Amino acid sequence: MDKVSIIIPTRNRSSYLERALEHAFAQDYPDFEVIVSNNASTDDTAHVLESLKTKYPNLISVHHPELLPLSTHWDKVIRDVSTGNIILLIPDDDVIIDKCYLSKAVRLFEKYPSIGLVFANFCSINPQFQRITNYEAKFDEFIPKEFLFNNYNKELFGITGIGVPHLTALFSRKAYLDVGGFDLDCMSPDTYLWLKILLKYDAGFVNEIVAEYLMHENNLSKKANIDQFYSDTLIPQKIQDLAQSIGSIDRNQLKTIKRMYEIFYRRYINITCPKGSWKRAYLKFLLKFK
Repeated sequence: MDKVSIIIPTRNRSSYLERALEHAFAQDYPDFEVIVSNNASTDDTAHVLESLKTKYPNLISVHHPELLPLSTHWDKVIRDVSTGNIILLIPDDDVIIDKCYLSKAVRLFEKYPSIGLVFANFCSINPQFQRITNYEAKFDEFIPKEFLFNNYNKELFGITGIGVPHLTALFSRKAYLDVGGFDLDCMSPDTYLWLKILLKYDAGFVNEIVAEYLMHENNLSKKANIDQFYSDTLIPQKIQDLAQSIGSIDRNQLKTIKRMYEIFYRRYINITCPKGSWKRAYLKFLLKFK
C-alpha cells in the first residue's frame, strides 16, 4: 500500500489552517502524512502551526525564511520533505470533504498501473461555507491519456476554463519526477504539470464530489502577478519539447494547447487587470504566442 503525502502550502493565511488540518487528518486511509509548508509568512502562521501540533502531533511543518516562487516552493517540498509515493498538493483554503477519498484514489493507482494522476468532482462554497455550485464531470474511472489531453479544458466540468481541478488531483511521485516536476514559475504551474503527466500517463477519476473550493476575496487567482501570465506562453514549446522526446504529440495538439491558454488567460487577465487595461495586457499575451 502506497503512502500518501498531503501537502498544504500556505502564506499569510493562518485563519484557514485549523480547517485545513481538520479535514486532512480526517481521512480514513491508513498510511498518510500531512505537511504544511509556510512560505515566509509575516502573520502568525508559525505560531498557529505550533499550537495546532498539540492537537495533531503527527503534523509536519516546514518554515521557509525567504519567499519562494510558487513553483519552486511546491517542488522543494515535494522533493525534499514529502516521503509518500502519491502526492496531494492542496491549497490552504480548500478541503477534501470525502473522508474516503484517499482510499478511493489509491485503489485506482493500484488497479491501473499506467495511471499517473487521479482527480474527482468538487463544489464551490462561499465564505459562510454555503454551497454555491457543483462541478461534475462524467468519466469512467479510467481515462486514456490521449482523450483527456486532447479534450483538456473543453468544458470538462460544464464550464470552459476548468480542467483537472488542483484541489482533487493526486499524482504519483514517479510521474512527477519523470516529467520534470514543477519547472516553470508561471500563473498555472498545476495545469502545466497535469498536461506534462498526460503525455505519458493515463488518468483515474472518482465520480463523486469530494472537495470544497472556497471562493473569497483572497483567492490566488484574483491576486495574480500579470508578469506571470507571460511565462505561460513558454508552456506550449516546453510541452512540445517533452512530447518530441517521447514521440506522443502532433501539431493539432499544440494548437489545442495554445487555444486553451488564450481562453484561459483572457478570463484571468480580465479578473486581475485594472478596469480598462485588460485588453492591452491580453494583446501583449497573445503576441508572445505568435
